[in-house]
Amino acid sequence: MTIPTRYQGGSASHVPVGCMGLGLMRFTWTQQPLLPDKEVFATLKTAADHGVTYWNSASFYGSQDPLSNIKLLGRFFAQYPEYTDKIRIGVKGGFHGIGDLSRTDCSEENLRFELGEIQKCLGSKKIDIYGPARKDISRSQEETMQTLHKLQQEGLFCHIGLSEVSGATVRVSHAVCPIATVEVEYNPFTLDIEHNDVLAACRELDIAIVAYSPLGWGFFTGATQGAAGEALQKSRAMFERFSGDNYGTNAALANQIAALASKHGYEPTELVLAWELQQYPKLIPIPGTTKTPNLLKNIRGAHVPLSPELAAEFRRLATDLSAQVAGGRYNAYLRHTLFR
Repeated sequence: MTIPTRYQGGSASHVPVGCMGLGLMRFTWTQQPLLPDKEVFATLKTAADHGVTYWNSASFYGSQDPLSNIKLLGRFFAQYPEYTDKIRIGVKGGFHGIGDLSRTDCSEENLRFELGEIQKCLGSKKIDIYGPARKDISRSQEETMQTLHKLQQEGLFCHIGLSEVSGATVRVSHAVCPIATVEVEYNPFTLDIEHNDVLAACRELDIAIVAYSPLGWGFFTGATQGAAGEALQKSRAMFERFSGDNYGTNAALANQIAALASKHGYEPTELVLAWELQQYPKLIPIPGTTKTPNLLKNIRGAHVPLSPELAAEFRRLATDLSAQVAGGRYNAYLRHTLFR
């Protein structure tokens, strides 16, 4: 059974995508050996065949080669051209050069170069959504948007997306030219967009929210204990919520979600994703996974019917957990890049 569709915003308001997308980062931005294409492609085909048609990538999702995630997509569409028109690709970039995350650079010269390199990797597949991963504070947002709009009009990509921006930046940007998506973290530990004007701005302007880390970087997968929990904590040790005593505190909080899900006969992933989908008609969670069984488990969340009573119970719990979570979303060095 394919999942229901949703629409993006701005110039993409007529473009349907699955109500749940797929985050591709972990396929290539990892310290583990990369999976063989055959295994990755099987997972991607399963996603597409179930209606998961919005895939999220970036020009820096690679531990060795920053463009390796884009190149992976290029190989997939070359081998399976029948999926080219079925899938919408969202790509983030806007850092100086290719893969230099030390500073943003939304100059026309830099964005034009980056888009050219991305398109070379994708081959015949068009860049559907493109935008900077972080706000370029070295120039006005109006200038950045004018540059993006110019490159969009030249046909270098189809629609504009933003990432980790404030509500004020969303409004300023949309006044220059239409925004299709705003990508930001959203999960029961991280309800920030409900209180800082981002969700309100997107509702007002009819912009889709692409919700990354909808399962709390793994806290809401039900795999927080034993060997799986140790592996999860080790792989995310650079994040405050996974470091030191914070991990134990947050794992215990996440277990309350798992207990609620079990009480109603669901996996925690199913319940979390089903609840998130209810919060805004244009919210598109993009859980990331490299395993087909986990993908199918996530997809089931799109088919969970939440009663008003269960939705209210979940809301009370999420509000409580978000107030108790230990540690910030990122480390202190990176937090200054958020919601600019």
